[in-house]
Amino acid sequence: MGILSGILWMVLNIILVILAVLVLILLVILIVPLRYHISGRKEEEAITADASVTFLLKALSLDVRYQKEKETVSGPDISFRIFGISPREVKAKRAERKKQKRRELKKKKIEAIRKADPVRYEEMKEEARERKEARRKSEEEAAAKKAAEEAARMEQDEKQETVKKKGLKRRLQLRIRKSFGLLSRLSMTLFDLAFRLSGILFDALTFLTAIPARIVDEVFKIISKVADMYDTISKYAGFAADPRTAGAVAAVKKRAFAVLRHIFPKTLSGQVVFGLDDPAGTGQILAAGAALYPLYGDRLQLTPDFSGKRLEGNLSAGGRIRIGTVALQALLLIANKDVRFVWRTYKQFKNGRGSDSEAEAA
Repeated sequence: MGILSGILWMVLNIILVILAVLVLILLVILIVPLRYHISGRKEEEAITADASVTFLLKALSLDVRYQKEKETVSGPDISFRIFGISPREVKAKRAERKKQKRRELKKKKIEAIRKADPVRYEEMKEEARERKEARRKSEEEAAAKKAAEEAARMEQDEKQETVKKKGLKRRLQLRIRKSFGLLSRLSMTLFDLAFRLSGILFDALTFLTAIPARIVDEVFKIISKVADMYDTISKYAGFAADPRTAGAVAAVKKRAFAVLRHIFPKTLSGQVVFGLDDPAGTGQILAAGAALYPLYGDRLQLTPDFSGKRLEGNLSAGGRIRIGTVALQALLLIANKDVRFVWRTYKQFKNGRGSDSEAEAA
């Protein structure tokens, strides 16, 4: 009995340790922020952009680099590191070590054969030379075969062109003969067309006589649709006028701005020169930038160019994102009773039922 209780106590301790580790990992993920840094530069046709995300004092890091110069594009080059070690580089080094080891083993094997059996060593060298010569001959034969196929193709094209020229006269003769048959078929076609036109006229008269009844039917359909639309508009109008809808909109706006303030770069600097073909469009962009001036202040300089289309400059930004803060704002939004009311009402409208306010009124 004592052994069994000891085993149960050990299993319980292991479970508690695992739970504690999981809770610690969860707290680290929620509390420790992700730090990001973005920088870019554009000069004429050259573009350079770098982005990095780090977590837990650079224990995990992700770097992305993109570069373009005229028609040459480099990237995006993505590098992921764990405690400064890149799994991709480790894999490449391991593959290189294996390749180097295979080469060394092959050299040792050949050296052992050279010492133990010089005759066999010479035979192997001769076989290697023969394989090399065979590969060279194979490549030469493939090149010669490709050249012969190209020459044959060109000759075939020339023959086909000659045949086309000879067949032109024959085709003209055949077309002249066919034209006589075409006249007889044309007369039959005209007769058939006249017969079909008479049928079309009869169908048109039948359709015209049925128009009044169809108009009445369509009018009744339109009246029914207008009535349905009026009911729908009344439902949505009541939903929009509900104070809980306004409360939900205010809650969403509040939480969204809180998240934006949290993730907005804490460090921002740069200079941007911009311009469009239309000076009015450039002015509109400048006005939008002026409206956002409280966010970036003197850290970002925007210079308009009204002479033509242009985009140049450099930009550097850095900040942090704490997952726990974002998750907290999301939970507060979900817990808001007005938001839950809007969500329930949306599902009811989607399923073709009325809103909660209508049900309460009833």
